[in-house]
Amino acid sequence: MLGFKQHIWEWLILLLVLLGMAYTAITIKKEKKVFLQNLKKYVLRGFKIATPSWWSQVESGENELVFKRTDTSYDWVAKFSITSNDDDLSIEELLVKKIKEKKVLFDEESSEIPSPERIEREFNLGSNKDFEIARVEGTATTDEFDRLYLDLAIMRNKKRDLVLLCESKSSVLNGGVEGPYFEEVIKQISV
Repeated sequence: MLGFKQHIWEWLILLLVLLGMAYTAITIKKEKKVFLQNLKKYVLRGFKIATPSWWSQVESGENELVFKRTDTSYDWVAKFSITSNDDDLSIEELLVKKIKEKKVLFDEESSEIPSPERIEREFNLGSNKDFEIARVEGTATTDEFDRLYLDLAIMRNKKRDLVLLCESKSSVLNGGVEGPYFEEVIKQISV
């Protein structure tokens, strides 16, 4: 008991740190639920896109929505754009074509291409037979020297002959900040 009284301040500091960590863990656990309850909704040529409330729309048009974080200095941008449909290309070939147009080279060891089964299971439009979806994300090099974290998804509406290109581009260090939210946004896209 004497040892406890001699180190009471250390014990109080330890207790405060543990309480702070518990509060942080609870807040993080609730974060996705809060994020999903406070979405802003947009429509782009029939595609319904719901984004986090902290994403600021910086550009828009008939065929494009562009978002940035204006409340921070993150080097990040998300674009949703209607692009041309090349019927003779499979959805995977169309994604590769868009990657080449952007002059992007993904790092093999840190990039991920979800399987069609995973896309069907995780995306709202994944099991809809009128849609085709392909996606790739990871660290990459663009213009032969710029390093970035890039998440690209392409969704083709076969009935309406429309293609939606979804792109999240950030510095490598900021890729983990908005990346999970972008992923959730593209999974929730509907018509």
